[in-house]
Amino acid sequence: MAVGVTDLSAVENRFERILIYGAPKTGKTRFATSLPPRWGEIVYVAADPTSERLDSIFPAIRPRFHVVGSRPKAGELYNPRTDAFVMAQETWRARFAGVKTIVWDTITATGWDILVSIADQGSFSESKHIIMGSKATKDLQSIPMQGDYMAAQNAIDRITTFLFLQPLNVIVVAHEGYKEAQEAGSKTLTGGPLTVGSATIGSYAGRFPTCIRLTRQSTGYGKDAKPKITAWTETQNIWLAGIRSGHDYNPMPVCDLQPNPINFWLEHDRHFAPAQPAQAREGVSG
Repeated sequence: MAVGVTDLSAVENRFERILIYGAPKTGKTRFATSLPPRWGEIVYVAADPTSERLDSIFPAIRPRFHVVGSRPKAGELYNPRTDAFVMAQETWRARFAGVKTIVWDTITATGWDILVSIADQGSFSESKHIIMGSKATKDLQSIPMQGDYMAAQNAIDRITTFLFLQPLNVIVVAHEGYKEAQEAGSKTLTGGPLTVGSATIGSYAGRFPTCIRLTRQSTGYGKDAKPKITAWTETQNIWLAGIRSGHDYNPMPVCDLQPNPINFWLEHDRHFAPAQPAQAREGVSG
């Protein structure tokens, strides 16, 4: 039986797969989009409400962004699952020549939109749905059941797989949550990225080579308030984080994001950026 051999030359062209998560207002969007030039132009999937306005993105880097919305415009028919699948599989490099990165902000909002849509369809759960409003009207609202959560999570897993197949750097942003479990008669907690529900907090984080959690603390009030936003790249307490690399130890387990979060990415690239081909590294023109 032949043994498969990995072409190590492909390592020089590998792409980043990064998951960023945290509580609301911890600076996730600004952090995920404050990328140095080597990350190229950026396709920004605006899944959170109003995120397409780019309020959190520094004006100096906005020209590098191509904003695509995953939420409906007035009068448009909307299928969250179908639209998200299309965006995850779009050939973005063919549409925008300079694109090297896609940022999905947030996968939690996408998951919730898909969950609500699936519940309203009422075809993925054996349990009878609790329905408010009238069928075939805009005020219909169905309470999601267990089968709906499973179907929505499956959709998120498929969307993530499609993103990983893109020849682009992939940055996925999520809100945070925690999972409570009973082990050996005692309760345990695991904190991590929230997609549709808490069931897959650990497994979803495990799909990404790099998982980063953001926290925010403030001191003082009003004009004297001084926020401290921190990026954690190692697990702390119940909260999952980590970077897979060839280092003997993580050279940047925790980083202060003030005064500019781009400093994190510059330091990240210094330690973890994929190796460049010799010609590019030496600045030799062809």
